Amino acid sequence: MEYDYFHKYLGLSHEDIISMLKFLEINNIEELFSDIPNILKLNKDLDLPDEMDEKELKRLITSILAENITIPPNKIFLGGGVYPVHVPAIVKSILGRSEFLTSYTPYQPEISQGVLQALYEYQSLISILTGLEVVNASMYDWGSSAAEALLMSIRYTRKKKIVILGPVSPNRLEVIKTYIWPHNIRLVQLDWDKDTGLTPIEDMYNQVDEDTAAIYIEVPSYIGSVETNIEEIVKIAHNKGALVIMGVDPLFLSLIKPPGDFGVDIVVGEGQVLGNPLNYGGPLLGIFAVRGDMKLIRQMPGRVIGMANTLDGKRCYTMIMQTREQHIRRENATSNICTNEALTAIASAIYISLLGADGLYSLSKSLIERSHILAEFLCKRGFQAPPYTSPYFREFIVPLEINPAIIIKRGLEAGYIVGKDITSIVKSKYGYSLHISINEFHREKELKELVELLAGGDKY
Repeated sequence: MEYDYFHKYLGLSHEDIISMLKFLEINNIEELFSDIPNILKLNKDLDLPDEMDEKELKRLITSILAENITIPPNKIFLGGGVYPVHVPAIVKSILGRSEFLTSYTPYQPEISQGVLQALYEYQSLISILTGLEVVNASMYDWGSSAAEALLMSIRYTRKKKIVILGPVSPNRLEVIKTYIWPHNIRLVQLDWDKDTGLTPIEDMYNQVDEDTAAIYIEVPSYIGSVETNIEEIVKIAHNKGALVIMGVDPLFLSLIKPPGDFGVDIVVGEGQVLGNPLNYGGPLLGIFAVRGDMKLIRQMPGRVIGMANTLDGKRCYTMIMQTREQHIRRENATSNICTNEALTAIASAIYISLLGADGLYSLSKSLIERSHILAEFLCKRGFQAPPYTSPYFREFIVPLEINPAIIIKRGLEAGYIVGKDITSIVKSKYGYSLHISINEFHREKELKELVELLAGGDKY
């Protein structure tokens, strides 16, 4: 049967494709996709326009893009792990240097000294923030970091039970479940107290036993509550031979004692807030740090960059651990995490270095101040913000009397994204609820306008 494979958007000629089909000993292109169920295939031509010159094409694309609604960051109150962030111009300038921008992730231990040094600096800075001795460079995102940490705890302890405390991001929880599903691991998620926003200590005592590999907790939690009994949680876990894994907002670490000082074994989190802008869902940056236990370190996924000396005594940098399957280990690999976005780790190193300890503290302090100002405004208008008594950092939830979808629609009409509807997660405790997050672009004007939107006032 003859097929005409010529297509105006493909560079290959009919003869080129026929030649390749003969070489592959197949009759048509569809055989290359025989493993895809037919129900998932489009089975019709794409609705593409006729050929046009560059000016016409630009005009068409511009008209399509004009349908997008652009909302500035000072009017966005979404959060839960990634946030609008101001990236100083110098971060982009340094990151745009060809030594960083065009360098692929270094496979060979001795190559790309500049990239290796930058990643080493990233590891060192995250080590200071977390209070843990060893950091990898790095993971895909918070979700993959948390999931890999839990698998790591299984390998380390040789136990098969995981206990998750309190409200965790549903997206991260799905990633965790996907990772651990093939490993026959028992996952127990403990509920939280409505009034405090925290998991009761007695529930931990009842669930953490000799079969528990790890406790996983997020600080702050997904609903914004901050655990105040970390030392007790660590004690409970360690008494049963379990590890403690903490998921964190790295900016919050500049306000509290480092998790390592509490005895936490592994810290994971999302590094996007450290100098990486939002970009249609990625790329993100998974933080992963562990305490200096060699048995634990050898179970860590990813790669670790170390500092060494050459034979003539000069300082150099090298990959001192690379546990991925491509480095000969194959099925014995610690993890199958492959190339990740090393450029985002370097961006974070630049960002942290520029702000310094004082700058990070000032930024985090401003976030906590604005969130409490907003909560105060909301309480004055009759809202319970937040509905729990525990401390909170930059985000919290607000119970509503009406469906959040109505508030969200009202906000969009006024040019605001007022937050996220998390009723499905918290309805049994708080009813209709909106998740609100503060970022560094918010000022008092936007906070007051948000309150009016939620209250249904006339000033929006």
